[in-house]
Amino acid sequence: MTPGPVNFHPKQSSTAMQKTGPEHRRNIPVPDGGEILSALWRITWLLTARWTPNALNLWRRLLLRLFGARVGSRVFIHPSSTIRYPWHLSIGDRTFIHHRVLIDCNGPVSIGQDNHISQYTHLCTETRNYTDLRMQILPQPITLSDRVWLAADVFIGPGVSIGSDTIVGARASIFSDLPDAVIAVGDGPTQIRARDDLAQNNVATPDTPPSN
Repeated sequence: MTPGPVNFHPKQSSTAMQKTGPEHRRNIPVPDGGEILSALWRITWLLTARWTPNALNLWRRLLLRLFGARVGSRVFIHPSSTIRYPWHLSIGDRTFIHHRVLIDCNGPVSIGQDNHISQYTHLCTETRNYTDLRMQILPQPITLSDRVWLAADVFIGPGVSIGSDTIVGARASIFSDLPDAVIAVGDGPTQIRARDDLAQNNVATPDTPPSN
């Protein structure tokens, strides 16, 4: 969630709050699929997948597909991970999702091929309209390109796109797009440098044409 600054005018806000009090905030709409399907998914994952050993990864992929997720081949989903609204999720081949990862697919989440999403990482597509006292949900998509590594406990905010071959350091909070082939750390984040290792290994980067 990424609320921005709010300028309240006391006389206006107190009157508005009387009209749009807490009773107007209870029935926040759930993304397409509805409350029943969302509850069914949570119960299904808890009873049939959460406790499963790593070796039953094929079963976990099948469950995600049954609930509308697009999951590539050789994808690993740790049983302790939490995926909300999987019908908004797309995962490319050979991506690895470690333990305790939270993917909140209120809006579309697209994860490319050969990605590593480390433990305790949180992908959050949900923000709210802070200019409305009802705080309505405003889902924003998240896109991870190919060969992205999100280190431990990274937060990816709503509407963020991360380019191919980019590394995000542990506990970074990302609220704006990152280009291809950079290493980024901290809150904001701070781009440390381009990934020179890709050029050294003859891997194409935005500034380096592929070798013949």
